[in-house]
Amino acid sequence: MYQLNYTDLKEIKLEEKPIFLLNIALLPIRQVIQQIQKDNLRGNLPIEIWFMIVDEYIKSCKPHYKSVQPISISSSAGKQIIHCRGVELDMRPFEDDTGVIKAEKWLDFPECHRELYYHTVSDTATLYDIVFLESSTSALQTPKCLFSDLIVPDVIAFLQDGECWVCEERRVVCPGCPGAKGDYFGAITGCGASLACPLCLGLEFMAVDKAYHEEYYEIVPPTEEKAARDKRFRDRLMDLKTLLFTLGPLAIPKLVGYYRAYKAKAKSRAVPIRPLPSHIYSALNILFVACVFALISTLPTFAPENIFLSTSSRLQTPNDVLFKRLAHIRPEGRLTELDDTLKPRIASLDARCLYLYYGPSILVHCPFCVSDEPLSYFWYALPMILLPHILHLFALGAATSSGIAGQEGNRWRTSAVMIGVGLAISECYLTGFGDWKANARATRAEDLNHFHWNMRIWRGLGIGAADAALSGFLWASSTNRMFVVPPTAAERMEASLRVLENARGRLGALGIVRNVVSRDDTLRRQGDAYWRQEGQIMSEAMDEREVVEGVKNALGSGRIIVTKLEEEARRFADGIIPAANAVQQQS
Repeated sequence: MYQLNYTDLKEIKLEEKPIFLLNIALLPIRQVIQQIQKDNLRGNLPIEIWFMIVDEYIKSCKPHYKSVQPISISSSAGKQIIHCRGVELDMRPFEDDTGVIKAEKWLDFPECHRELYYHTVSDTATLYDIVFLESSTSALQTPKCLFSDLIVPDVIAFLQDGECWVCEERRVVCPGCPGAKGDYFGAITGCGASLACPLCLGLEFMAVDKAYHEEYYEIVPPTEEKAARDKRFRDRLMDLKTLLFTLGPLAIPKLVGYYRAYKAKAKSRAVPIRPLPSHIYSALNILFVACVFALISTLPTFAPENIFLSTSSRLQTPNDVLFKRLAHIRPEGRLTELDDTLKPRIASLDARCLYLYYGPSILVHCPFCVSDEPLSYFWYALPMILLPHILHLFALGAATSSGIAGQEGNRWRTSAVMIGVGLAISECYLTGFGDWKANARATRAEDLNHFHWNMRIWRGLGIGAADAALSGFLWASSTNRMFVVPPTAAERMEASLRVLENARGRLGALGIVRNVVSRDDTLRRQGDAYWRQEGQIMSEAMDEREVVEGVKNALGSGRIIVTKLEEEARRFADGIIPAANAVQQQS
């Protein structure tokens, strides 16, 4: 499929009525960009804002393709307009490689290949005018929306919703199974390979993939060759991708709103934020270590070997071929003792499904497990499934114990235990009641569900996420940022009593000190001398010119009302004297 440009319009032969593909979802933004390029809209907004608008529109725009035929092309100063009409393709199913080749010839030259009996149904009511500008100095470029040189995979991907009768939307076929659908397209090679579908991915692409599988059928391909093949396959799928949608423009404004609401609420909180208590550091360290170990356990280094991944083999690969590939990657080309023990135990399809479901250790070491009773494998694997969760519960219990985390951590103890037990029960349920035979329907290596290895990853991520979440809750609650629990009435009364007792003790100590000063002649004379000196200093200060003028200004302006001060002093004295008399009577 080729993107048409301004210079390509001169080479279009209208009399041949070629079939083009038009992304009509991009037509509105093309018109806006062309107006910006002609400086008709640029003055309304800065060019950077137009960049953002166009980029967000293209990202959030869901492509909508339609087949069209060009009617005419008109030219004017600096631009060309191609006038197209919408058509509906009426194409028969592609039954073999010959039919695909003929269909692709007809797509390029419908008028020259009428004998192929394909035809179009014109939709004369739907006309499209696509404008192409000759050149533009603007950095804002018009997105391409018109495509020529269509092939059958383009028709399947963009006009038939990706429906393929050969691979049934799996994009690969088994090239060795007798009577397979791929035989009609020359997709024939050894059994056990996952060959690119010749219909929805293309005959040429299938031929390249076929050569790769024929070369590395009985041996493990080099890492570079396998990576190149995987990249080539992904790029081909991306070329035929029909859906592009991002949630970023929708989610970011909401996240910003939530953050601003939280900041506004934090400013009006009644309980002040405090530093992290020292005993919480120990709890956070325990959770951090547990989280690190959980994440490390997800690394492939600590996982058992998966021979199907190591040899890039399908589940239906013959046992001899599978272990021949395995021997090729072993040192000196020899199988290990574990390989020899495993070889007869995964000869059947059910045994291989159980291998992917429970891992190699269970199949090799279980003395009573048989494939006729798959639950026997579960009971043997149950202690190994529960062991990491038991260790995780010990870490959660230590991190939320009152001896380590205090009252702040102990309040999360029940929730932490429920999370740890929930993770253990979830893994046991998924393992014990899952469909262990699901891989029996997989026809290519990429479709295999390596349950045992995937569950190791999900277990580590789940435990790590739980520890990280509990750490965040501990930090937020112990610093009064979130989850603040207001004190009860009894706690508030106890705190008030402690304050009163402290004030009463200080007042009692002050009374004792004054009593000692009054009884000692030397201390009493020093006290009297201090207050005489204090009175003299205050009298001299009040006689200064600046102070006198300031007092006059305050009294004259009404800022100080003498009668009001006298009334407040009288009320204060009336409240103090009865209380002092009552205290004296009690003592």
